[in-house]
Amino acid sequence: MGCGIEKLARLIGRTQATIDGTMMDMTVRLIVVSPDQIYGIFHTSAAANGIPVKSWRTVTLTR
Repeated sequence: MGCGIEKLARLIGRTQATIDGTMMDMTVRLIVVSPDQIYGIFHTSAAANGIPVKSWRTVTLTR
């Protein structure tokens, strides 16, 4: 695309879900690299029985 990463399009989605009585927050951040490729970071956070739980996963989407 010929531009710096700070100028690439970003998509952010947020949602919440209750799993086994525990509320989980989920966020996905996507950066559009080209019409055929998107990079993303999926983040979840929750507190199960008073213990904080966090996870991160990186993804590459291609067509």
